[in-house]
Formats: sequence, structure tokens, C-alpha cells
Amino acid sequence: MPGKDVIASLTPMLSVNDGLAAIDFYKNAFGATEIGRVDDNGKIIITEINFLGIKFYLSDESVETGNISPKKAKGT
Repeated sequence: MPGKDVIASLTPMLSVNDGLAAIDFYKNAFGATEIGRVDDNGKIIITEINFLGIKFYLSDESVETGNISPKKAKGT
């Protein structure tokens, strides 16, 4: 358990069906900026996105590794 002087935070990681479209959506809808990206022939392995000083990560789903999107899971 952290002491009272420790600041803890959570950084969301989103798994999506179409990473490139999701990145464009966050940029256009919210003015987000993409900090960095690792991709493999257009498949987003991971990207860091900043929105109003809040960072989150996003990746394309990878069924092979068990990283599925809400669309594949048929829910949220």
C-alpha cells in the first residue's frame, strides 16, 4: 500500500478493431496528439496519445495474444 506521499495513477490501454481510424477519431474529435507509435505494416502494436495532458495507450486487437477489442468481445 503506497504511503501518503506517493502519487499513484492509472494509464488506460484501449484495444480497438481499427487503430488507425481510432487515432484519427481522437485527433479530430478531441484535438488529441499522438506521442509515439510502434506498428507492424499498419497494425498498431501500441501508440501513446495525449489529450489535455492525460496520456493513454491504444493498440489494434490481437486475437493471437488474447488482446481483443470490444467489437470482438461483443460488448464493452
